[in-house]
Amino acid sequence: MKKNVIMNKLVSDEDVKALEAYLCLKRRPDTYEWQRDLYDLMHWLDITSDSFALRLKEAYPQLTMQELNFCCLQRMGYSWEEIGGIMKVKGETVRRYVYRVCARLQIQGNKKDYEHFISSF
Repeated sequence: MKKNVIMNKLVSDEDVKALEAYLCLKRRPDTYEWQRDLYDLMHWLDITSDSFALRLKEAYPQLTMQELNFCCLQRMGYSWEEIGGIMKVKGETVRRYVYRVCARLQIQGNKKDYEHFISSF
């Protein structure tokens, strides 16, 4: 009984929901709906990546939720092609996301510069 009490204090319901969203995305990316799942995914990245989503939102409040979603998926290691599939958009739309995100993040470079920024932020 004591172990359950300790675990309940360490892991919140929000943490469990974030883990479930992450696992669902990894197992069945076709079921991901960013409008429904983004906050859970952001919480997962905050837990596992030194508050990545929170820091990114605070540092760049001009990012739209779709752009933030794109950055989160990139941080999780998905390729641009995979992100397009997850977000159910075509390659040209992915390139527009990248272009807009780079402009908002003030990254003046190429794909590698953007990917380096996201992975090291």
